[in-house]
Amino acid sequence: MKPPPPKKKTKATQSSEALSEDAYISHAGVISYADVNKDNYLDFTAKDVTRAEKSVRVDFDEVAAQNLIRYFHYRLKNGCLFDDVRLKPKERAFIDYVEHAFARMVEQKKSPEVAFGLAPGKGEHRRESTVERDVQLAAYAILHMRSQGANPNKEKAFDAAAVKFYAAHGGKPVAKAAYRKYERELKSMTDKSLEELLSNESETSNDNEPS
Repeated sequence: MKPPPPKKKTKATQSSEALSEDAYISHAGVISYADVNKDNYLDFTAKDVTRAEKSVRVDFDEVAAQNLIRYFHYRLKNGCLFDDVRLKPKERAFIDYVEHAFARMVEQKKSPEVAFGLAPGKGEHRRESTVERDVQLAAYAILHMRSQGANPNKEKAFDAAAVKFYAAHGGKPVAKAAYRKYERELKSMTDKSLEELLSNESETSNDNEPS
């Protein structure tokens, strides 16, 4: 008795056999790698990327989404994307932003909200601007120098500004740096204008820590 002829392989069967053991078939039948990593991301083909993107967009496939994030992260990290394209500043800023977020998600295991800066991570907080403080420090130092006469002692002015704003000499380096940063802009201002800049000093003085 002759054995039955072998069954014809369907395209689905051929595709499944062509996959490695690491391959993953999502609930939507979209082929993607279960764990895209730095060693196998180049095996992720253009067809895989397109199918995974469609699976995320249409079927909300979380596994495919994670694969795409890891894939694009490693491509960006290793200069495999946009390396031969001249990007405009806004386009480069967009790529840098996405690259930073993906790196935080893949390398640091941050949540999407934290990675994209939509929420602070553990121990993270927004740094407050020091512009107003620094302008006031510089203005105070300049007024102090003017009050000294023709040959002002800058060090004394920095000491006075540090004590005024920090209640300690620990803030002297900050006062020096602020003076150097804003000296050119503030030196041309009148005493009255500089005093107006200090109108809010009661809210900021003696309430700062040198940084």
